[in-house]
Amino acid sequence: MLIKKFNKRAYFYPLILVIFLWILIFNNIMGTYENDQKEYIEKESLFLNKTIEVILDNYHNFSEYVFLNSVNKENILEIINEANFADESRKQELRNILFETLKNDYELIEKYNFPYLHFHLFEGVSFLRFNNREIFGDNLIGVRETVRIANQQGKYSFAFEEGNVFSGFRFVYPLKYLEKNIGSVEVSLSLSGVIESLNNFYKDNLIFFVMNDSTAEKVLLEKNDL
Repeated sequence: MLIKKFNKRAYFYPLILVIFLWILIFNNIMGTYENDQKEYIEKESLFLNKTIEVILDNYHNFSEYVFLNSVNKENILEIINEANFADESRKQELRNILFETLKNDYELIEKYNFPYLHFHLFEGVSFLRFNNREIFGDNLIGVRETVRIANQQGKYSFAFEEGNVFSGFRFVYPLKYLEKNIGSVEVSLSLSGVIESLNNFYKDNLIFFVMNDSTAEKVLLEKNDL
């Protein structure tokens, strides 16, 4: 009996030691794995943010090109300036003239994921949405910070904003005629356009976006309209 008790103890303590060492090794491996995983996620997140910055910077350059070469011209500025003081009948005439003048330019920028060209009068009132000509006259100062900055401060403004009709990245430029602020114009990039650009960049990977229900619904509507 003494021999058997001795043998049990001989096996018991080494077994405890092995289990203890195994736990230490396992925890070390898991700690290393979690650290590597965290570093990988941080690295990929940083890379994704940089990629988005590059994409948006390229789109900003294109929006500036559209503003300088299509919008910021004397004949366009004269239309907006007159519209600020015209009655409703004359405003509609000017709205039609503006649309016909820039129709070909708008068809071109649509091909580059810019489905939204929108002119506002000097009080932030919507004058012409090229993607939806029937909706106008709503005041955007209280709901669109970019429009407020462009109209009240006369400064270029950029942000992602949800709007009454459209959600996207807004590039909003002040319009000036004879050195006076007369309104603003936005050349906007849809969120679905950015997602498409990212998916083209990450062709071999899936990219997931978290958004609220209202934003997701608008993105789906944008995709159906384009």
